[in-house]
Amino acid sequence: MKQLFEKVWESSPKQVFEIIRNKLTFKNKKNSYDYTLDFILKSNKHMNVQHLIDRWERYWRVCNNQSGKDLKSQFSFQDKNIFELGCGPLFGWGPIAMAFGADTYYYHDPGLRREVALSKILKEKYFQKLYNELKSEYSIKINFDEYYKKINNNIVPMTDDLNNLDMILSNSTLEHIPIDELNSLFSFINKSCNHSAVYLHAVDFGPHYIEGKDLMLLYKKSKDENISDLNLLRKSEIEECLVNNNFSLFYSIVYHSNIIDPNDIHPNWSDYLDIDLSSRVVFFIGGIQ
Repeated sequence: MKQLFEKVWESSPKQVFEIIRNKLTFKNKKNSYDYTLDFILKSNKHMNVQHLIDRWERYWRVCNNQSGKDLKSQFSFQDKNIFELGCGPLFGWGPIAMAFGADTYYYHDPGLRREVALSKILKEKYFQKLYNELKSEYSIKINFDEYYKKINNNIVPMTDDLNNLDMILSNSTLEHIPIDELNSLFSFINKSCNHSAVYLHAVDFGPHYIEGKDLMLLYKKSKDENISDLNLLRKSEIEECLVNNNFSLFYSIVYHSNIIDPNDIHPNWSDYLDIDLSSRVVFFIGGIQ
């Protein structure tokens, strides 16, 4: 970690960007995230045009309900410059943002193949259907040709000269990034935001195992036995990482939690508070200090 920070400190902004981009692979040992056309077409999740619309709306229902405020209103896409970390094979929420008038949507996902995402077959089988769904559910005025042109021209990879960002988004991504890289990333992004920028990070603290999501699957073992790509940070540690990199934390909303048996956890988890151990999916919402 010390060597990484020394390297970052001594580097130019462009070099810092290259360090971050090259290191941010967040690979899963069970899924290389190599998003081929065949993989995408066979994926019920990725080809479901309602999936990301429903996720966006569901997340804000939870946040609004638990906060007692209309937090979604602070995340309007209209005329915004947005960055999504770990967007998946089809630009994540970017195509939805384009339909609602976003200006530019930056993304970073090491598995995304732009030529695949923008292929003719996915234009017809995904983006046309997504547009039709958005047109049915919302009052959008843009026609499909204009919409698809914006997807091609206004959804672009993360660059070293990111600036004036209005919104930062990630979903089930931060838990895959080692702590030293996460600090470097947050510092870089913070410097790329304008003073009124906001962020939403959805973090899944679960074990990410196929056989179950219960947190006790993690806590029965020592942290040192972790062989997955998870950084094993808990709720308070993500909060600390955000605040230490000059982000304000408005809300930390627990979406899903598990009951934890303190008598059945490994000793090196015992210093955590109950809220840290029980929180499985958390929404972190905030802005810039």
